[in-house]
Amino acid sequence: MKEWEEFLKEEEDFINDDDRFNIADRIRALFPKIDVAPQDGFVSLDELTAWNLQQARADQHHRSAREMELYNKNGDEIVSFEAFNALRQESHGEGNMLGFEWWKEDHFNASDANADGFLDKTEFNDFLNPSDSDNPKIINLLCKQEIRFISEHELEPVLDKLYLSERYYSRQQAIHAISEADKDHDGRLTLEEMVENPYAFYGSVYLSSSDNDDEDYFHDEFR
Repeated sequence: MKEWEEFLKEEEDFINDDDRFNIADRIRALFPKIDVAPQDGFVSLDELTAWNLQQARADQHHRSAREMELYNKNGDEIVSFEAFNALRQESHGEGNMLGFEWWKEDHFNASDANADGFLDKTEFNDFLNPSDSDNPKIINLLCKQEIRFISEHELEPVLDKLYLSERYYSRQQAIHAISEADKDHDGRLTLEEMVENPYAFYGSVYLSSSDNDDEDYFHDEFR
């Protein structure tokens, strides 16, 4: 409830007299935060992708922290495999959206970057979201899941296509937004183009190849 109240307070500045959310004003406020590399009055594909990824990662870490609370009963903010596995079996069973049984001890150990036998918040987030991890041990393990007749190193460049990550969704969302709003076709966006096409940035929904309409595939990075 506290988090929801804080969210509402932050968004009050963008509610008009008719109690409607002013998307244009929100975009004007966000534009200088997105236009940073370089700050030149234009939003490029890379800048928009970076913003989308930053927001998606923040949401991802928030969800992971909430999930961790289920397994961290003593409040020390670390989780052992034994504690995780016992509770996981009760509530979720095995397997996940990646299509293979991820919740095994070797995957847990790969997420344990400092090899202390426990996962902290960052490591636990990597464990829950392996396709978005930069941990070399997790990347190596993902590669091993797919190896047939090629080496692990040859597989790494296409790993994002095998396990769709927030990096993938962030760039696809940016490509879509620019294609909708870039009226002069220069490959970048001005503030005016973004304000004139606000719904290209709000409420964008990207589905997997299986057209899954689960809420996990909803990406709204312009908060």
